[in-house]
Amino acid sequence: MAAGFLTGCDDKPAQRSRPQTSVVLAQNQAQAAADSRALGVAQELTASRPWRISFLMKNFAWANPYWRRTQEGAETARQSFGVFLRVQGVQEYAVERQIRSLDALIREDRSDGIIIAPVDTNRLSPVVEKAVRAGIPVIVYDTPLNAEGVLTYVGSDNFRAGTLLGRWVVEQLGGAGNVLIMEGLPGHQNSLDRRNGMLEGLREGDINVLGLSSGRWQRADAQQVAANWLARLDDIDAIMAVDDVMALGIADALEGANRRNVLVTGFDANTDALLAIRQGRLHATMDQVPKLQARRAVQLMVRHLETGEPFPATLLWSNLRLVTAENVTDFLQ
Repeated sequence: MAAGFLTGCDDKPAQRSRPQTSVVLAQNQAQAAADSRALGVAQELTASRPWRISFLMKNFAWANPYWRRTQEGAETARQSFGVFLRVQGVQEYAVERQIRSLDALIREDRSDGIIIAPVDTNRLSPVVEKAVRAGIPVIVYDTPLNAEGVLTYVGSDNFRAGTLLGRWVVEQLGGAGNVLIMEGLPGHQNSLDRRNGMLEGLREGDINVLGLSSGRWQRADAQQVAANWLARLDDIDAIMAVDDVMALGIADALEGANRRNVLVTGFDANTDALLAIRQGRLHATMDQVPKLQARRAVQLMVRHLETGEPFPATLLWSNLRLVTAENVTDFLQ
């Protein structure tokens, strides 16, 4: 059945029993194992010279756990392949700052290759195309970019991951319930893809989507939005966030309102979210394995610089792993 949208609900919440084991999780674990075998470690090589690779992230490693894991993966690749790697971030997804950073790299002419996680799918396009015209190969990472001439896009299948989370929520709610979705900044492609995937997964049940709102990728903002929802709506069965930072803000709001029987899902499998799942404050998240994704992006750049190897326009990371209370211990080891 299709998920429907409601503006409110006056009925008091009913207690629902949740399945002890998840069929959706078991299916994901089997698929992830198959994907891991298929991915393997293809065409590893050591660089013939210390290529200078610049990696531009959309946030600082110290400010966001996901980007800290990304930087760790890139650093592992630097050691494995014998290249020079410069990693840069920007404060709170600042588009103009990232544009200026990339423009400076082009003017310096000290990068043999650039890997960029664009803050914005469209606004970074002109400066990325400028790099391509300057003869610098560019790999787009994490977030799609509407730009001509890039080598490839390396990222997660966010729609597929969102769909899996939506299906899991339907299963946990016994096929019916009232759900809210918290998005990131308006227009951010990853947020849109995850949200749309969640909606697709929720269509497998008789789910009322009570609303969607932005938490701006921030814990405090998410807590405030969730607090407003909780003050206005009595019957909420689940709140899904498109990242872990906002999911933790939702958990804060639920604790403040003494609302215990609401499922909360996040996205990224950051350590603080994994601990919250073990504590029962969160209930599910999605691991994109950013260390391996970042390593793969650097590996592809080295392969291109060494041999001129071309790649498909899009290389989606399919090894996405659902994390719940059933298997969270495996991720905390």
